[in-house]
Amino acid sequence: MIEEHSFGIILFREPRSYLLLRYIGGHWDFIKGHQEPGEPGIDTARRECKEETGITELQFLAGFEEKIDY
Repeated sequence: MIEEHSFGIILFREPRSYLLLRYIGGHWDFIKGHQEPGEPGIDTARRECKEETGITELQFLAGFEEKIDY
């Protein structure tokens, strides 16, 4: 089995506005993408946000992280 790692972010601003992206296949999802070899997860999330939205000014909430296996 091939193991891949993806990282993403839930991008929001107050009061409770969230950014969802509509992908080519028609589904909606949060910003995420595959990790490059040797790339820290936080850098993957930042890169994917920039590539998919152009947004570069981000602040991360300390201690908030969720892991999903599938």
